[in-house]
Amino acid sequence: MYGFVFDAIRLGCFKDFNNKTWQDISKDSGCSGEFDYSVDYDSDIFYRLADDATTKMKYTRSAVLQMFGRWYIAFIWDKWNMGMIGRTPGEFFRNWSDFFEYKSQEYPLFIHDRFKVVSEDNEGMTLEYKTVHEDLTLFCLGMVEYVIIKRYNVPKENLQITTKVGTLSEEEGQKKTKFNKSTYKIKFDNQRFNSMANRGRNLGKFPNEVSDRFRPSQMLNNFPFFVHFDRNMKILHVGKQLKKSYPKLLGQSLDSLFDLKQPTHGHLSYDYIIRNLHIFYVLGMSKTSTAELEYDTPLVLQGQMVTGMVDKSVLFLCYPAVGCFLSRKNAFYVGDLPPGPLKHTVIALICLKNSLVEHSLDLEKENMRYRESCLEAAAKEAELSDNLLNQLMPPHIHKAVRVGRPYGESCELYNNATVLLSDMVGFTSICSQISPMDVARMLNAMYMTFDSLISNRKSVYKVETIGDGYMVVVGIPNTQERHAEYAADMAIDMLAGLKKVELPFLEGKMAVKLGINSGPIVAGVMGWKVPRYGVFGDTVNVVNVLESTSKANRIHISESTFKLLNSTGKFVMKPRRSNSLIDRTDINQKLMNFISRTYWLCGRRTSDTNPFENEEAEDEALPVAVAKQPVTKTKKTTVPTDMGLDVMVDPESSSVISAEGVRSVEERWKIVVEKIRKFEKESKICSIC
Repeated sequence: MYGFVFDAIRLGCFKDFNNKTWQDISKDSGCSGEFDYSVDYDSDIFYRLADDATTKMKYTRSAVLQMFGRWYIAFIWDKWNMGMIGRTPGEFFRNWSDFFEYKSQEYPLFIHDRFKVVSEDNEGMTLEYKTVHEDLTLFCLGMVEYVIIKRYNVPKENLQITTKVGTLSEEEGQKKTKFNKSTYKIKFDNQRFNSMANRGRNLGKFPNEVSDRFRPSQMLNNFPFFVHFDRNMKILHVGKQLKKSYPKLLGQSLDSLFDLKQPTHGHLSYDYIIRNLHIFYVLGMSKTSTAELEYDTPLVLQGQMVTGMVDKSVLFLCYPAVGCFLSRKNAFYVGDLPPGPLKHTVIALICLKNSLVEHSLDLEKENMRYRESCLEAAAKEAELSDNLLNQLMPPHIHKAVRVGRPYGESCELYNNATVLLSDMVGFTSICSQISPMDVARMLNAMYMTFDSLISNRKSVYKVETIGDGYMVVVGIPNTQERHAEYAADMAIDMLAGLKKVELPFLEGKMAVKLGINSGPIVAGVMGWKVPRYGVFGDTVNVVNVLESTSKANRIHISESTFKLLNSTGKFVMKPRRSNSLIDRTDINQKLMNFISRTYWLCGRRTSDTNPFENEEAEDEALPVAVAKQPVTKTKKTTVPTDMGLDVMVDPESSSVISAEGVRSVEERWKIVVEKIRKFEKESKICSIC
């Protein structure tokens, strides 16, 4: 049973009793939660609810089942506006099956629950209900009472219902299905049936001169689509337009040509049709039959079955489905339809289909444009992602990692490469005197200057920045024969680029110490968390020592780099006169062998000026940037005029500035003490010191 059946019982219990009553009866049955209307629940829940309600409400089981039936029909009557399907109780129950046949598209199991009006007269009717569920006789009795009493205003005292229970087996496709059948003989004053039955009789008769004008051929023209078949399902006659488009239908077996599309759970046979005359049928010609009869378009007919002929044959009053008018190879045309609402409906549907087709094409074009824009955006994002990864590591490494290669396997040995390392002079002292944000601005200005130089040099690869340290390498990941030359050019341009950097919180220009060394290097990415491309080896260790022992705005190079640069003849280099590295105790003997003799890279030979032309000046202190001191207010102290002294004291730096040009506090106070003593002797005043 579907979830809305149980929800109907829940809402009916709320309305007639209260929430506590529902909680009591649903607690033990396992259905106290919410119900999904589209889910088919186990029917045992229904019977457990009935048992619990019988115990908790102290009603008889028959009374509880009838109450459930009333709650159910009241719920779906309002939910689905079921009052529209019948003017009288007989019409209502006749159209019940048709209504739920359409509902079976949403709720397929409804097809097994059907009402059938066996007979009807002005004294009542005989109603039959069949279902695959058990013990629903009293449940349906409550439904019938509610419809007749509440919705068709029949007084309860004038209603008599006799119930009979039995079973029925019917063929459903290739198997037999067992149904539980309940028959209800209902007696009430069925005056509406009399009025409906007499409505056609009161029309009177046509005059003879008029009735003679209606001939069978004219009537058939008004019904151009019908199928007349006998008890053996043999097609005896078809409509005029149907015969014109499908002439080979005559003499064929209806059940061999067509499949039953609706009802969905039925099967196409004479006995099934006779038992279910009041159901809307849809018959579709199978593809095999279409090919055998050499037709282009499969035929789909929809309509209702009519019987009552002497030979027990059946007349299928039908018309082609709209799809037959909309196919590419038309089997029918709108002109084939008789005048009436059906023709206008088909025309409206054709126009609707054309507009829907145009709308769908527009939507498809819009979707194509949207997909193209999404692909373009995805391509741009992929390009941005690749560019970012290329900045973090060499392209060949991140491509290998994408296909599943571990980071550790990316390490490679490069026999010839050059490392350049720079470090800012006075960085620690400057940072202690400016704000952290100014430190970030200073480093960013320096790094942006260096990065702009790398962007024009594809052979130079930036390895890392640690604090104020900036390291680049030439010759990896792409090998380069002129690696030392390119590194030297980079170092000279770095010094020239820093001269153009001006920061408001610094006095003077930033100065850096640079070191360059050439040799074998191991490079690769270690680990997988925040991966970084790094370089390792003695060549890197040596360049760290060269940079730390260099001087402001000077380029300290190793002997291996000197030999490579000297062979080009493009650079001015001089040996370092006093090598302070010899006395370093923190350098092991292995590194000392590499740095026993070092050199200064003075510049390019094409330069007009040489910043290191005087070799003796190599150990002199060069001007470097310092933090600007904040301007503070000074405190003026006045001493007696007899001393002839007017002193200005700076309370922040404790320096003394006077008209006599004295800068030292100690010297100034010596002069003050001497003048005070001289003043005591002359004025014979007691000494104050």
